[in-house]
Amino acid sequence: MKEKDSNTPASSASRSAPGFRGLFSAVLRRERRRALAAACSLWGMAVILACGLYVLADVYSPLENKTREWASPVLALLLLVLLAALLAHAWRRNPADLARKADSANHDARQTVLSFWEMSRSPLAAESSGHSLGAWLMGETERAARSRLEQYAQNDRLWRLLKRKSVWGLLLLLALCAALASWNRDAAGVLYGRLCTPWEDIPPLSPYRFELVDSPSSVVYGEDALMQVRVTGAPLTSPVEIWVRPDGHPVQKLAAFRDQSGIWARRLEKLTAPCRIAFATAGGKARSEWFPLEINYQPKVAGGTVIVSPPEYTGLPPVEYPLNGQDVTVIDGGTADFILESNRPLMSGKAVFTPDRKDLEPQTVQGVLLPDGRISFPLRVRQSGTASIQMTDYRGTGMARPLENRVRVNADARPSVVIHAPAPVSVALEDVVIPFHAEVQDDYGVTRVAWVRSVSGSRARSLEMPVPEASKKSLFLAEQLSLPALGARAGDVLQLSVEARDANPYLLNMTVSEPVTVHVISEEQYREMLRIRTGVDEFVNKYRLLAQSIDDLVRELDRAKKANPSGLSREEAVQLKEKHAEVRKLAEKMAKDFPIFDTDGKLSETASSLAGIIAKNEEDLSGELPGTQESTQEFFRTMRDRLRAPQEETARQSGEAEMAAKVMQGYGLIMEFRRLADSQKETATMLGRFLSERKEGRPVTREQLKALGES
Repeated sequence: MKEKDSNTPASSASRSAPGFRGLFSAVLRRERRRALAAACSLWGMAVILACGLYVLADVYSPLENKTREWASPVLALLLLVLLAALLAHAWRRNPADLARKADSANHDARQTVLSFWEMSRSPLAAESSGHSLGAWLMGETERAARSRLEQYAQNDRLWRLLKRKSVWGLLLLLALCAALASWNRDAAGVLYGRLCTPWEDIPPLSPYRFELVDSPSSVVYGEDALMQVRVTGAPLTSPVEIWVRPDGHPVQKLAAFRDQSGIWARRLEKLTAPCRIAFATAGGKARSEWFPLEINYQPKVAGGTVIVSPPEYTGLPPVEYPLNGQDVTVIDGGTADFILESNRPLMSGKAVFTPDRKDLEPQTVQGVLLPDGRISFPLRVRQSGTASIQMTDYRGTGMARPLENRVRVNADARPSVVIHAPAPVSVALEDVVIPFHAEVQDDYGVTRVAWVRSVSGSRARSLEMPVPEASKKSLFLAEQLSLPALGARAGDVLQLSVEARDANPYLLNMTVSEPVTVHVISEEQYREMLRIRTGVDEFVNKYRLLAQSIDDLVRELDRAKKANPSGLSREEAVQLKEKHAEVRKLAEKMAKDFPIFDTDGKLSETASSLAGIIAKNEEDLSGELPGTQESTQEFFRTMRDRLRAPQEETARQSGEAEMAAKVMQGYGLIMEFRRLADSQKETATMLGRFLSERKEGRPVTREQLKALGES
């Protein structure tokens, strides 16, 4: 029995001890959870305060995208480290602190829970449990400690957690954030986006709105782009900049310029890579979104020239001029070389020339890359048409639309040959030399000119004429055709023409002039022709003209004699000499005239004699002039006497010509009277025939009656 009694307290203590430890462990776990909740509250406050400072910094000094991309993760990492530290500190709760906290909450000065917790951990507790008294004391202490611990567990629930300052602080900050967000939701959305999504393009918070105006979203490679923006929302206090961010390169900030309509603009020159642009105020406190500006990599003609090379036979040099959309004119058989410059590095190209004539096949020419990066398309042109050019860059991208240019062919015209002398139908005496004048013209020059002649239908003979290099385009031929050398006789017919040919190998460009016919006649035939052509007035006028000229000259001498009785000045002598020269030239001309009428021979002799006499007077006037009155009178008397005989002879011949003219006029009147009489006889005969036909009853048409009436 004693043994059983001695073991009872120990077994009882061993059964009650786990109850305390289990309750203590449960309360300890609950305390740790409360500590973790408090740590989370503190961490939440830290998060709100850190984010608030981040937002304030971004509002007053907006952070760039790259700054936000690393600042936000760094801030998040720091907050996570802080959270880990707070959780670790909360999890490492000391059981002794829990015991003290329980005794303090129960106002237990004896510290029952702490004492039993320390006794249970002491090595003496195991030794005392072997004695009945020790086991009993341990059991009593455990019951007291458990009772105190249960009392603490029942009174310390949610209220203790709510009594923490961290929780209230967190709730207060959350309420403040909710109030601010509801007061300005747009600003809250911008700030939240810039804070939580740093990788997205969200402009900083500002009172300005940036609206693109007529700005392209893509531009052709190498060309300019005019970017324009309208800023609204609030008056601007600083100038506007345009930010350009090429891929893989830092942002470039360029100044924008404002026009009269309030639009800010900047031209981006020669863009070759895609980029993103944004408009911002100076300093970057306000900025628009980043707008992508794509590059159209299709090649485009950035400039070009055309070299027009005439055919070799023309001898003309090539001509180069800029390609500006106008028609290209090429001589038939020449080459039009289109040399183009692209905004992109080129790999190949092709030109297709389509003639206007539908029966001709298109011509395809592959482009030739030049060392300077340009490409050449040489087209040999024979017909007018359209050249369509397509270029391909090194990426295999072709032009959006082929370059088309009109090509016109300037046809090589045949040479033009004109014979100026003699006339197309001419007459010539058999002993004369005929002047032969011809002009040959060609647009690009002749290579062969021949003079073709034939007499009285005999075989034509040609004579090659030299073609100087300096006058290939316009050649004037001047030859003298001697009829005696050709053996021409009266009655022969001489035909003259000129052949010309140019060097065009594609066409037989040969021209033969209209033939000139020369009828060789005798002197009597020539004289008869002139008589027929010469009228009465023309016949008389030359006699009158010579007689009148001598009379005028004599009167001029008489006037000079009266005006200068004692001497003649040199000026007056010169004037008198000029008057003599006029009459002499007229006399010389009449002396050379071909005699038409029988009296013309005498007139020629008189005119020739008069020319010699006047020449003597001119010689006297050119020499030493008389200085006295007697010598002056003798001087004028000598000149006057020289002209007396020719004056009387021309007066006599003029009178005979007047008489002959009257006879010719009378003869003409007789011939006209005879013609009228014959016409009257013919009209009377027609009228008699008409009356006879009417009497016989023959029908008469209206046309016959009309013709009879006109007659």
